[in-house]
Amino acid sequence: MPVDYSLVDAELGSADQAARMCFSKFRFLPALLKEQLQREGLWDDLVQETYLTAWEAWRKGLSDRETYQLMGRRIYAFLKGYGYRVYRH
Repeated sequence: MPVDYSLVDAELGSADQAARMCFSKFRFLPALLKEQLQREGLWDDLVQETYLTAWEAWRKGLSDRETYQLMGRRIYAFLKGYGYRVYRH
């Protein structure tokens, strides 16, 4: 089942740069994880969390690097909250 990226097309005005930075983190998520999130109905929640993170980063005036790092932490917290874990060796 392909992942639906049509939800990524919202207009945020001057916060668009922050949104692009946040959504760029999705390319590091494995395709199987993206598909599983979509099957479980969590994909839309992750997209919403991404928009909220982008808005927060823009409101706080974070740099691109800080926005990118914040989104990484939010993705980790989101997945951890739903029982996913980072597999290490």
